[in-house]
Amino acid sequence: TTTPPSKELEPLREYIDIFCPISNDRDKERWDERLAAGCEFWTYTCIGPLAPWPNAQLYNRLYEIRILFWQVWLYKIHGFLYWHSQAYYHGDYGFAYNGYGDGWFLYEIDGILYDSIRWEMFLEGQEDYEYLWLLNATLTYLTTHPGLIADLELLELQNSFKSIINSIAGEKYHYCQHVLTLYEGRNKIGFILDSLSNLLNYTSLGEMLWVPPRK
Repeated sequence: TTTPPSKELEPLREYIDIFCPISNDRDKERWDERLAAGCEFWTYTCIGPLAPWPNAQLYNRLYEIRILFWQVWLYKIHGFLYWHSQAYYHGDYGFAYNGYGDGWFLYEIDGILYDSIRWEMFLEGQEDYEYLWLLNATLTYLTTHPGLIADLELLELQNSFKSIINSIAGEKYHYCQHVLTLYEGRNKIGFILDSLSNLLNYTSLGEMLWVPPRK
């Protein structure tokens, strides 16, 4: 359901497997309560929310598309839904047909679909998430296999990871104000992963089965 986990929905909760409220419904207490109950939890954007919330509208800064994926990680939820990757069937309405600058990710010309830089930013955001996942998995592995690195070094790496995330993504419409901050954060994660690459097999780690929690 794209309805938020509000009090009004409590009688129906046992029938709901996945919550997916719009991003500006963000209510940490209510979202965390459903996560703790074992629900799968996503979020999404559409023609809203408006700036300063991160979104993929034409008036949003391009890198804000990537911020959405950092927030998925920060919120500890399971996914991000975009309402439609292409909307060329609305072509009769013209570019930005809904009046809010809701540009398309894929464009159709003479029966051929063309990519867009905004679609590429969605790919970059997913790759950012993979960096976050891999570093988290790496630090978890080092925690459960003591002796591979010193305890103090592991603690410093864990704190650095949190610091990188907090420098880029925050709650609701609080996030970094320049794309260079995002690039720097991703590069720092890459540097950490490279420095630890002699301690574990990243290929095996990356191929581990991951199953979202269920009720």
